[in-house]
Amino acid sequence: MHNISNSLGIIELARILKIPISISISTLKSFQGVGRRLELIGEKSGIKVYDDYANHPTAFAATIQACRQINPEGRLWVVIEPHTFSRLRSLLPQLPASLTKADQIIVSKIFASRETDPGDFSGADIAAAAKHPHARYIPDFPDIAQAIKQEASPGDTILVMGSGLSHKLSRQILHDLKN
Repeated sequence: MHNISNSLGIIELARILKIPISISISTLKSFQGVGRRLELIGEKSGIKVYDDYANHPTAFAATIQACRQINPEGRLWVVIEPHTFSRLRSLLPQLPASLTKADQIIVSKIFASRETDPGDFSGADIAAAAKHPHARYIPDFPDIAQAIKQEASPGDTILVMGSGLSHKLSRQILHDLKN
């Protein structure tokens, strides 16, 4: 729905700018999206792996909803690499509602970016704040990939979200899945 809304906005802007509708339609038909926005990394063993730049609850909810529209039947694994200590700490109250449509949630260690670890807040706190029966903290990428390899099944969707190094994690997960 988010992409449809954006497309309609583009069509309306083109109309205002007097760009022929045929050009708008052909351009939208050929548009393949942008990297790191619900980007399908690949599929292996019947499991699809997506990568997305989402790094706050509003973006988490929108991306999860889009994955549900793509694959309404299979389990949805949401893997979050939190971005900065301050951002996720301040947004914790919004987190539970943003993750309700996920079946499994894994939270990695926090990507500090420009911040220094305050020592009193971690991905474990974020996993607990999710208030989801299947949320857990697995700090390191290789361990996350291993857990998914062991537990995911054909028909599942893996959605990796974050703006740090999570793009590497999505590729590692795909690589490590069973053949």
